[in-house]
Amino acid sequence: MKHKALQNHALQEGVFFLLMGGALLVYGLDSHSKSFNKDWTQSAYLFPVIVALLLGVLAVMLLVQGVRQKDAQQAAGGESLRVLVVLLLTLAYYAALALIRMPYWALTVSSLTLTLSTFEVATFAFLLVLMLYLGVRNRKVLASVPLATTVFLSILFRTMLRVLLP
Repeated sequence: MKHKALQNHALQEGVFFLLMGGALLVYGLDSHSKSFNKDWTQSAYLFPVIVALLLGVLAVMLLVQGVRQKDAQQAAGGESLRVLVVLLLTLAYYAALALIRMPYWALTVSSLTLTLSTFEVATFAFLLVLMLYLGVRNRKVLASVPLATTVFLSILFRTMLRVLLP
């Protein structure tokens, strides 16, 4: 007889993300302390620390969800197919980023630069297809979430972090 906590996927994922976030946080803070530049605004290790904190929030949410679940047994057959389809969609997204090249357009509004390139188009399309596959049918949500996420990521990486995107 298996222990019920071992069958609770939310708890397993929460522990996994907590460990990954902790490892990434230790890496970012340790590397920053050993680096020459001590200013966080110019540090290359700020991004791993931000990702680690977001992983920590995700882990806590998963752990709370896992504790609240009353039924720990989930159907594995249908879940495996859904996970495989999501992984294939993700692989197609990364292939599109690597293989497709389109002209780069930029529009500067006050201090923000809005861009349209392969990253923006592929990210919007990926999120839209993924949300459709996962069952989201509200048109406002289907339009606003991929658009807002793509604009946010583009501004964050290109303008604030000054990272070149594909």
